[in-house]
Amino acid sequence: MGNFSRQLAKRVLTRGPEQGFCVICGEYGKLTRDHVPPEGCNNNRDVVLQILHTGVVPNSKAPKTFSQGGAHFRTLCERCNSYRLGTRYDPELVRLTNEATNIALSTKEKRIVLPRHVSVFIRPQKVARSVIGHVLAATAVEEATSGLLSAPFPNALRHYFLNENEPLPEELDIYFWIYPGRRQVVVKNSAKISLGRRGVLFGHILKFLPFGFWVLWKRPADVSLNLPQLVPNKSIGPDQLEQIDLDLGVIPRIDFPETPNDDEVILLRDETTSVGFQK
Repeated sequence: MGNFSRQLAKRVLTRGPEQGFCVICGEYGKLTRDHVPPEGCNNNRDVVLQILHTGVVPNSKAPKTFSQGGAHFRTLCERCNSYRLGTRYDPELVRLTNEATNIALSTKEKRIVLPRHVSVFIRPQKVARSVIGHVLAATAVEEATSGLLSAPFPNALRHYFLNENEPLPEELDIYFWIYPGRRQVVVKNSAKISLGRRGVLFGHILKFLPFGFWVLWKRPADVSLNLPQLVPNKSIGPDQLEQIDLDLGVIPRIDFPETPNDDEVILLRDETTSVGFQK
């Protein structure tokens, strides 16, 4: 029984309590299921969830959690899930996803010749809040049961999400890239260190076809990433449109950034990672 219990503990927990703490606003009450990513972002098929392991091939021996109709976590109250995410923020992320999915797959499979740069218009603050809301909701059953964990990073994310007219905090940077992979990846509170370089890249990772997002907290000033920022103008209004450039010539490897290079180390906690493989 001891080994069986340990194996169960390594499963991805998706079902928070019927009554618990919303992991965004902290209100205690009935909890609802949040699709991570949104259902309209290629997340509507049955998914097998496992904790993170390096590489892109599923680990056949790792404990599995089956999630019907897409990866989802029961960790949010109705208002944060249906109104704030579903009505206010998710439609902008879904629209961007739909525009970019065919581009990502064509790039990977080289089916058609595309220009190096493709431009699209988005509302950056709404996309950012959608990404942050779903990252907070994912793998957060422990918080939904016991109450919110207070620390500068999650506190800043929750405050930004709940206050629509607030600018993106100066301590936050959100990077994005084209991700032509079929697996859905969530890595929370990871710390990536390059040997011989000062500073730590600390933050959350969310990847699903066709985008990867890396939400970083207090990025070291001397660390430069060859990736565009989702909200380069942090004071832009929530409904303001901005043109972003999708550089099809800069597509990181499929397991970036959760798998370190030879000169890197990444620290993470099993309980706050998940990798989803659609059935």
